[in-house]
Amino acid sequence: MDKVIADCNEAIRLDPGFALAYNNRGNAWQDKTNYDKAIADYNEVIRLDPMDAFAYFNRGGAWYNKKDYDKAIADFNEAIRLDPGIALAYSDRGGAWYNKKDYDKAIADFNEAIRLDSGFALAYNNRGNAWRVRKNYDMAIADYKEAIRLDCTFAPAYHALAWLWATCPEESYRDGKRAVEFATRACGLSDWKEAFNLRALAAAYAEVGEFDKAVEWEEKAIQLYANADDRKKGEERLKLYKDKKPYRETE
Repeated sequence: MDKVIADCNEAIRLDPGFALAYNNRGNAWQDKTNYDKAIADYNEVIRLDPMDAFAYFNRGGAWYNKKDYDKAIADFNEAIRLDPGIALAYSDRGGAWYNKKDYDKAIADFNEAIRLDSGFALAYNNRGNAWRVRKNYDMAIADYKEAIRLDCTFAPAYHALAWLWATCPEESYRDGKRAVEFATRACGLSDWKEAFNLRALAAAYAEVGEFDKAVEWEEKAIQLYANADDRKKGEERLKLYKDKKPYRETE
């Protein structure tokens, strides 16, 4: 990304009105998780070309990553107004609504993303998450399975199924053996470096009564969690596993 930024800097020096260079530099800053600099570049793209739908979409993504979901939604709205055919804009706006706990609006946006792109595995997976939180487990499972059918290497859907089968509060939906299988697959697809896949494997082992393995994998997940809240929740699950108790999702 540093080379991309350097090249964009030079392009902008030669042509200060080169909107694409600002956009590409903004994308590079996003990849480096410097969202403020990304937003500044997208602002400049929009100043140069107020009709650029993807500049609003990209800026919305930066606001989303900063967890400012209201500003993200406003930018996704504008992107969709300018170009109603951007499936990603509906999907990402759905993600923002999901994080604001407005699950009806989230599902509506995922529906539209899927209508526009029937092969959109991420939109199926994210709609499945919304169904899961709404406790419509059959719909959630169907969406996760469709995501995998569309992309058999899509780790989040394996994780989601494993997590549901391991932690669902309704016993009839739990399947510890399959949870271990799918969590293992998710971990393998992410090179055993993704904390949430490791936590799913820990929960799956707890569901089948292998609490030593549950403790082992939750401890490894705790080392990888990116924020304090995730680590705190991991410590709470770890205590359950040490007490030989499985974890049940409550929301």
